[in-house]
Amino acid sequence: MLKIYGTVQGVGFRPYIFILAKQYQLNGFVSNTSYGVEILVEGILENINKFVFDIKQNTIQKATISHIKKIKKTLLNYTDFTIKQSSKKSQIISDFPSDIAICDNCKKELLSCGDRRYHYPFINCTQCGPRYSIVKKLPYDRENTTMKTFKMCSDCEKEYSQVENRRFHAQPNACHRCGPQVELYINNKLLFSSKLAMSKAAQMLDEGKIIAIKSIGGYHLACDAYNEKAVLKLKKIKSRGEKPFAIMVKDINVAKSLTHISAYEKKELLSSVSPIVLLDKKNNINKNFNDIIAKNNRYIGVMLPYTPIHYILFDLLKTNTLIMTSANKNDEPIIYTEKDIFKEFSSKIDGILTNNREIYNPVDDSIVLYINKINKKIILRRSRGYVPNVVNTNVKENILAIGADIKNSFCITRKNAAYLSAYCGDMFNYNNLSFLDKSIRKYMKFLDVIPKNIVCDLHPQYNTSIYVKEKFRNKSLILNPIQHHYAHIASVIAEHNVKGDVIGFAYDGTGFGYDGKIWGSECLLFAAKSISRLAHFEYFNLAGGDIAIKEIWRISLSLLHKYNRINNMPKHIIQEKFYKNVLSLLQNQNDDIQTCSVGRFLDAITALIGLTNYVEYEGQGAIHLESILNKKIYKSYKFDLEFNEDKPAIVKLNKIIEGVIKDLKNKIDISVISGKIHETICQLIYYQAKTYSKIYKTDKIALSGGVFQNKYILSRSINILAKSKFKVYFNSSIPINDGGISLGQAYITSHYNTAGLFI
Repeated sequence: MLKIYGTVQGVGFRPYIFILAKQYQLNGFVSNTSYGVEILVEGILENINKFVFDIKQNTIQKATISHIKKIKKTLLNYTDFTIKQSSKKSQIISDFPSDIAICDNCKKELLSCGDRRYHYPFINCTQCGPRYSIVKKLPYDRENTTMKTFKMCSDCEKEYSQVENRRFHAQPNACHRCGPQVELYINNKLLFSSKLAMSKAAQMLDEGKIIAIKSIGGYHLACDAYNEKAVLKLKKIKSRGEKPFAIMVKDINVAKSLTHISAYEKKELLSSVSPIVLLDKKNNINKNFNDIIAKNNRYIGVMLPYTPIHYILFDLLKTNTLIMTSANKNDEPIIYTEKDIFKEFSSKIDGILTNNREIYNPVDDSIVLYINKINKKIILRRSRGYVPNVVNTNVKENILAIGADIKNSFCITRKNAAYLSAYCGDMFNYNNLSFLDKSIRKYMKFLDVIPKNIVCDLHPQYNTSIYVKEKFRNKSLILNPIQHHYAHIASVIAEHNVKGDVIGFAYDGTGFGYDGKIWGSECLLFAAKSISRLAHFEYFNLAGGDIAIKEIWRISLSLLHKYNRINNMPKHIIQEKFYKNVLSLLQNQNDDIQTCSVGRFLDAITALIGLTNYVEYEGQGAIHLESILNKKIYKSYKFDLEFNEDKPAIVKLNKIIEGVIKDLKNKIDISVISGKIHETICQLIYYQAKTYSKIYKTDKIALSGGVFQNKYILSRSINILAKSKFKVYFNSSIPINDGGISLGQAYITSHYNTAGLFI
């Protein structure tokens, strides 16, 4: 008998085993179980060995085998090989599959006029279609999914039962006759169904209308990306402002006409995950199109159709490019129920293209960025297609790590496996916290886990921290607050199972520190039994507190005041309405909110050189600063590292600020100033790594935090460090931003005495 552990349900694994057993003339059975898949085979020993070898070496693409356990059984003289009914005999420890973009075979049938599934919006097979979004519990069988309510017709049942058919045991199998159907509502009235609904929806999009479209993991709001009036209306509906939109294009050729695409990026676009990929825009891109979709951003988020509904629409549409944005309020989770889409958007948009297949687990679109210089990708949002894929790590306890308030995802660990949730949004209101709570309960049910430890961020006013303290107050559980940047570096160590001491650089916008100040430029040492803060940027004031995060000219003023360079203040800052008030605040030292964040420092430079005084969304200043780079490598500004006995070293910023002021005075192009700032960040990392590696005898470097979403900073830092023989690790299978820190929270709780952590 073979016990197969891993992601082996919902990926066509049992049909694969069935065919393989027949090939080697083996008898017995295969069945889904609580731990994965159970296989019993009887036959010639040589054939059994070949059978096992093929499972190990040639397993199907979407299956992931963590390990195989062999057990000798008494010969039962089976006369055939069958797929047995699934069973749950014990605690569920099986992994469950992610949603899969439509495969080429289904796509061909979908667009072939003579096929019985021509333009059927829910076509699928064992190699594609909904999985995680429709499963309610394991084992993964139709009766445990939202497809339970749809009884297969005789034709679909025949396919489901035929070994040679690629729909053999495809759980969501359906067709026009027996499966889910689409419906189009206009003005809250059901006016069109099935094929008519699709053709009318396409017509409306071509006419400049905005419609909601129910996809695999939730609703999108869509409109013609080239219809300026429609896009501006959509921005207003979503209170989007300058935050970029993602687009869905008809095919890879349309994507190539708008952007530069490497071989790696093309592969990602066409993959079974089919995420949004941030691509470099071409210089000849339409200006109006560029300005309303992704202004002051060198990248544009592009995805290809990944569901049958998308392909049908593009087959009917005249336009080849759609805005395809999550149907939600800004930074809230994606809407996935009919009740909520009608409540929130029916009076604001022109139509709702919905269907009667329930989404049980909502998943937003994943977002990735390729660093072509190092042929690696980083994940900015880990959701559809990636969730609930396991991260194997050595965390033995059952832990619930709640993550942070921004870009939230939580993590549950079980038997050396970590399960990161889909993107839950920013935890700023009741709706988001309610979504988080529901998602946690579902995960605990899926995984059959009751956590023994609960972990949250150190920040006492984070809504996630308050939530866990209230939610689990009366439970006999241990609550561990973990410092934000410690968790960032720990997430890299956990993801890559790094052994030995590690020097980590956690660079981002914000994180509550042990000294009550806002951190974000951390050089940390992870030793066997302790974590220590080695160095950080010099502290500077956030003039006015949180308002300075949006009005970034205030941070520029703060830095120039700190270094007695007010006389060099540029006009575009002096002309600000509250300039004198903020200066008075700084002069009288009435503002004691201080930060050392790299993100806020980059904001200050963005305003100082005149790119913008205001930002509307997280990271906008740094994105704008990166967008004006036009060279591969720049020179660095000078800097100092001030060492203090028994305290972290301080990265002094005065020479950097003086260098920027001098360049502005000499009318150096701001693209060069931006480049020099980027290079300075990289050289600072290298200098600290070189310094502390000698002291602590380690060559291992970890990079994490939102600043490393910047292509220049990440790739250049890695290259500089690698040339000096450092072993560099960074987040790649989990988000490098705050979406990945829950894994680090769990790791620290498992491996360190959290009561003993120090600055």
